Amino acid sequence: MMRHEDLYLVDIIEAAAQIDQFLHHCDAQRFTSDDLNQSAVVWKLIVIGEASIKLAPDTKNRFSDIPWERIKGFRNRLVHGYFTLKWEEVWRVASVEVPRLREQAERILATDYPETYRKLLERQNQKPNFE
Repeated sequence: MMRHEDLYLVDIIEAAAQIDQFLHHCDAQRFTSDDLNQSAVVWKLIVIGEASIKLAPDTKNRFSDIPWERIKGFRNRLVHGYFTLKWEEVWRVASVEVPRLREQAERILATDYPETYRKLLERQNQKPNFE
């Protein structure tokens, strides 16, 4: 079943928002010793990676400032090289890179799919993250 691209952007935004919730009351030290939180964050990072892979090449080319290949590579490492993960790196990606990606994905959604973005904001009862 083919999904429309706007839904993959929504997946990225929502997974990033959930990671933010998971990490809200957590610091790096606590994260690296919390298996439940690690598992939740890793799953959402996989969702972000998988959704980013599904985006159209044109979209990736227009927004080439987003490191799409690094996102894909990190997703592959989470899935296939899980035994090589360094939790400090996962923390950095989740706490620094993911919020930036969320903002970028929101801008793309707002620009290319304003109706979907409006519906997302209504559902979340919030204002744009990037203003």
